[in-house]
Amino acid sequence: MANNIIAMDSQSYKVDFVSDCEAYCDERHIGSISEETLANCFEMPENGVRVKNLYFEDTYYPIMNQSCLDCRCENLGHFCYNNGRVVFVYRNGKTYIAKGYKILNELRAAGYTESGLFVPFSNGEEILDYALRVRWESITK
Repeated sequence: MANNIIAMDSQSYKVDFVSDCEAYCDERHIGSISEETLANCFEMPENGVRVKNLYFEDTYYPIMNQSCLDCRCENLGHFCYNNGRVVFVYRNGKTYIAKGYKILNELRAAGYTESGLFVPFSNGEEILDYALRVRWESITK
């Protein structure tokens, strides 16, 4: 019973978080991109993604904490790109990574602005989790 209450409480915080993010974006005229484009992006899981390359192993996490609209809310509606990868914080507060630069025009048209965010998967990293690696490999440019 207690576990169900905790799970429901956690879900309620997530719903409130998305609602707060969308309200923040609405006030700043940060819009949506197409569902088709968003579906072709990798959503950074809340618990992160373990990666390795020749020189390091690390875990990459979403840019924003997904339980409350904290001091990182200024990252909403921002993007950055490097080596053919684009990271952006969508209006729902989630972090997404795209392959190729085709998405940039759509992000800019929706009111997103460039900033100095870290761009995951842009330096030859390999995703260690098999299911996440398969998802990343399914993303097209």
